[in-house]
Amino acid sequence: MSFLQNLHHRLEILEMNDISDLCVLGFLFDDARNLNGLLAAIRMLDIPTWQPTLEVIETTLERLLDSAAVVKLQAGNEIYFSITGVGIRHFFTLMKRPMPTNQRMRDTTLSLKSAFVENLPQPICTKVVEELIGFYNCQLNCLENQCTNCPLKSQRAQIQNDRQLFHIQQELEWLGRMTRNLSLPKAYPFQSVS
Repeated sequence: MSFLQNLHHRLEILEMNDISDLCVLGFLFDDARNLNGLLAAIRMLDIPTWQPTLEVIETTLERLLDSAAVVKLQAGNEIYFSITGVGIRHFFTLMKRPMPTNQRMRDTTLSLKSAFVENLPQPICTKVVEELIGFYNCQLNCLENQCTNCPLKSQRAQIQNDRQLFHIQQELEWLGRMTRNLSLPKAYPFQSVS
């Protein structure tokens, strides 16, 4: 395996871990759950591009427990998992991350973000949408500056920039739909991406 193939493989694993973390933390944000309840809730989302196994969820929970994002609670013989302040911060960081480049992972992430933003309490939902819009508008500005200041305007750089612009446009369109669907105030002006 070449260096670039190895790097790409490692990035895919990191993106899958982020998706798993986002999913588990999103469900635990609402309420503490046991392992079977968590798996049932995830399967109820019915995301065709992503149906994690019990092993994937257990591995994700172990990783989140190690990072103190989740704690175990015991009630009788049942063990429940609950999100911590560290987990909430990690959840919001994941909500602000750009979409993965892989189409299947991007579709999964979009489905998860949509499901979780809609279930957040209105003030938190508004704040998350505001942060996301600000984040992507900032990325858009940086990318536009990078395009205009690039002296070598190579075709490869143009393709990469077009790909990034497409991802940002997807994010902003999704956020625009969220703003309209949830009757949220427009926090930031949407910038058109061309």
